[in-house]
Amino acid sequence: SALVSVADFPADQVKLLVDPKPEAVLDALDAQLATIKKMGGETLLLFYYSGHADQSALYPGGQALPLSAVRARLDQEVATVRLGIIDACRGGGWTQTKGLTPEAPFEIQRPLTLESEGSVLIASSSGLESAHETEALEGSFFTHHFVAGLLGAADRSGDGEITAEEAFRYARELTVR
Repeated sequence: SALVSVADFPADQVKLLVDPKPEAVLDALDAQLATIKKMGGETLLLFYYSGHADQSALYPGGQALPLSAVRARLDQEVATVRLGIIDACRGGGWTQTKGLTPEAPFEIQRPLTLESEGSVLIASSSGLESAHETEALEGSFFTHHFVAGLLGAADRSGDGEITAEEAFRYARELTVR
């Protein structure tokens, strides 16, 4: 809902898969990439996963989905900007690091106008850490704080814009706390 209400994603371009099989995840990514390819121009592909994982795989529907298969799709330059977020135990295996590696910032204007290209991979935990959730939040601590950050809580500079780095730092600090 935050993607539609805050980030102005068209509702028909947001695909929610609840407890899918690994093939369904890859099929959905492939379908989105095919749609993006037809669109042309500046595009954004956002992949978000919350669930079980280990250093080499996600486990949608309780079955292994190699991180390399997801990463291969996000590495395709079909979309101008590709953003991957994993909120899972040991989900940082796909980045090989915890957190972000700062690069030059790029702006995303509303409506969507991209002035850069590339991939951003974010993980709530390193390849060796656990991620945690609670019934009180109806989900994970990291996702709760990351979304709150995107909704404005991470805007420490007060400029009205939230960067991926600001949202990640905010979520990391509050998740650890």
